[in-house]
Amino acid sequence: MEALSKNIGVGGGTVMAVNAGCDIVLLCRSYACQQEALYGVKLGIENSMITRERIRQSLTRVLKMKSKCTSWDKALQPHGVPLLSQLQPSHTQLSTKAYNSSITVVRDKSRLLPLTNVLEAEEELLLLTPLVKPPAASAASRAINEYANTGSPEPAFKDRGASVMSGERVFRELGRSLARQRSGRVLHTSYTANGVRPQHENLINRASAVIVVTADANRNMYQSGFTKHVAMICTMQYSSGGEKREKPLIVVAVSSPYDFALDSSIGTYICTYDFTETALISLVKVLYGDISPTGALPGTLSTNQKSLQSKQHWLVEIFNEERDAVSLDNLIKTITENASPGQRSELSSASSNSFLLRQNDVLETHFVVRNSTTQALYGFCSTYFFKATGTGAIGALFVDPTRRKLSIGHSLYNRAIRTLLQREGVKRFQLGSRLPSIFLGIPSGNSSERKRLRAWFANLGCKYYQSPCPMAPNLLH
Repeated sequence: MEALSKNIGVGGGTVMAVNAGCDIVLLCRSYACQQEALYGVKLGIENSMITRERIRQSLTRVLKMKSKCTSWDKALQPHGVPLLSQLQPSHTQLSTKAYNSSITVVRDKSRLLPLTNVLEAEEELLLLTPLVKPPAASAASRAINEYANTGSPEPAFKDRGASVMSGERVFRELGRSLARQRSGRVLHTSYTANGVRPQHENLINRASAVIVVTADANRNMYQSGFTKHVAMICTMQYSSGGEKREKPLIVVAVSSPYDFALDSSIGTYICTYDFTETALISLVKVLYGDISPTGALPGTLSTNQKSLQSKQHWLVEIFNEERDAVSLDNLIKTITENASPGQRSELSSASSNSFLLRQNDVLETHFVVRNSTTQALYGFCSTYFFKATGTGAIGALFVDPTRRKLSIGHSLYNRAIRTLLQREGVKRFQLGSRLPSIFLGIPSGNSSERKRLRAWFANLGCKYYQSPCPMAPNLLH
């Protein structure tokens, strides 16, 4: 759940967990996260991603299990805190066993594992880690809170800022654990969206092996670019005699396992699925050969990236002006800033308020795909039903440029069409609308883009034709 929630929010992660077969989804971070998970299940049902029968099956299995394990008499008379202290050792042991068993070595083409295969005792190892927010209730999170409350005894804490320090602190113990396992030095530094800096290049040239940690590189594209840049530097290394000598590189994904799952250019790729202290201790054991990794990637991976992406489904929520207005303004700004040179974006003069008609004779419902944790919008779709003519219109549909080809637009379109079909008296559909006058259909200014968008709608099963009036919206059947 932790890894999933970073990419699609707790609600989306809950839906994926249910569809993966989980009957009970445990969330222990906060009451807000628990509410978000329940809301996610509700949205999953509304989006036809979860069936009511699936929920009933889980309920039946849970009740059957509870009938064998406990009763209300026992549940209402708990043993108290002393029993928890007795159970903690066995629970810790079970947690450690689970992490040890879940670490997955997706690839190890050059047999770099364990590290003793490629790293002499006195050689230096470089660890490069991103700045991430510490997991709730982790040692790093507690330490940051303590320093913030006490004024921090570390001078650097005030100078560099709490966010930077907290990001570095997450993987600090990983570096120390790696160092304790060997006599050679472990060099550890962070990387950011600024990319590979001269400091990184100097450390890479100095070290005999490199470990790069990523956390949702598909969402944080700078991590993907940084890792690929480091891989290129490691590939282009030469010995003192002028012979090409590739430097050992290990990439570790500590959140989403799919950062480089399909990228065979990353020869050694490991997934931990989490970056809690226990998960990182298990990683160190795998790196040094203390345990043999037995984990496997969840589900199956298609070698065809387009095939893989077409199977993705996103939770589509109804637009909430109070909650989503600022995020929609940010999404519109991102799209206009990424417009092709010389091309004017249809959204250049629009804002979140532009899509709200607030007219009694028009039923409007708008939809978003969002990260419920960060509140960022990945896509937006507006729909209008004009009662007088029985016309249902998709007023606009757009997706964050950095998240295209992930089926976000497909999910928004399907939800919009289902909603319009439910309108009483609907006679026709159209793409674009005179009200609000933002988007009159597929743009005609760029011929290649127009061709691409027409093909996209055709792939969704639309029969599309141009309205005889050049200023009228395009019609869909």
